[in-house]
Amino acid sequence: MSSFCPTRRADARPAPRRRPTARVEPPVSRRRPRAARDHEPYRWTPPPGTVGLVDSRTAGTSTSTGTGTGTGTGTSTSTGVESAERDRALGAFYGLALGDALGMPTQSMSRSDILADYGPLAGFRDAGPRQRIAAGMPAGTVTDDTEQAVLLARLLVESHGHVDPRTFAARLLVWEHGMKARGSLDLLGPSTKAAVQRLTDGESPLTSGRFGSTNGAAMRITPVGIAIALAPLGAFVDAVAEASLVTHNTTLGIGSAAAVGAAVSAGVGGATRENAVAAAIAAAEEGER
Repeated sequence: MSSFCPTRRADARPAPRRRPTARVEPPVSRRRPRAARDHEPYRWTPPPGTVGLVDSRTAGTSTSTGTGTGTGTGTSTSTGVESAERDRALGAFYGLALGDALGMPTQSMSRSDILADYGPLAGFRDAGPRQRIAAGMPAGTVTDDTEQAVLLARLLVESHGHVDPRTFAARLLVWEHGMKARGSLDLLGPSTKAAVQRLTDGESPLTSGRFGSTNGAAMRITPVGIAIALAPLGAFVDAVAEASLVTHNTTLGIGSAAAVGAAVSAGVGGATRENAVAAAIAAAEEGER
């Protein structure tokens, strides 16, 4: 029994092999660290044309009158704006920590596993049996999101609104060693870990974060939004880039961090929700340049 074998054409060519698709890296940001300069304490300054940006709750004034022991009567007026800004700044940090602790038991878990371990979630919960990253953590525990934000906040206070990239990298390494000593697996994310290793190996902080396209910069940026005024927008995004470049020096990393930071900055300044969202979009676009 013979088998049929089609005759191969003389001009036939082997089917071309598909070349493997190269990984497309996000563009590296062209921003550079700001020149060293001191910053005034946070004061909200509405950008030109943003009528109604400041919430009406900050517009009220309180007046107190007192009679001195001498011949005159003194009157002092306080707007209460500083107190309101402080309350909103604390609220931003508290909100970060509370939301972080609420999400701790479910991070990196599928919906089906969350339902199997916890059912409907309505408050703080201990880490369940399928939680690998935060295994054994009790209810109400914060994760690396909040801890790195606190680390960044301390650097901003120490350096009057600036973040030295080498100091930041060194602090991140110390923090991770402490987490390991506590037996936690909630350590540096992939972009931050790789960038810090490059810096340790002698690479420049201007290039160590060139592959940082994950959300590490955005998750810790709240202190920059609290400390730095949103206007002018370019200077604000420069501050975001300074806090992000060592680990997330890409347009994606800085743009996303700028969006979160701008929303926080606008909110601390008294912006409405709509204007805070608009500020976030504008900052993201500026950060991606």
